[in-house]
Amino acid sequence: MKAQCYSSNQSRVIVHKYPLEDNVAYNQKEEAKCLAAVDEILSKDPNVAGLIVEPIQAEGGDNHASPDFFRKLRGVCKQRGVYFVCDEVQTGCGPSGHFWAHE
Repeated sequence: MKAQCYSSNQSRVIVHKYPLEDNVAYNQKEEAKCLAAVDEILSKDPNVAGLIVEPIQAEGGDNHASPDFFRKLRGVCKQRGVYFVCDEVQTGCGPSGHFWAHE
């Protein structure tokens, strides 16, 4: 199974293969491509104020990236002076096993 995540301009940014534990190397490469794409987008537009992510995309299934990806994405945002916002409307307050899914 594959899950696709899109940027606001609908260009493909990341495609994970599931189950995650069987596709670690492939998914790490895809996450690295996504981080590079985000960094490139942010480098081209210094006026970006924030980046909003869903730690778990629950609407279309249980789609999520690795904790390492989110730590690195937060680092890219911090380096560029961009606010990193986790949209936890569907995943906050415990359904992920933690109070917040991004923990």
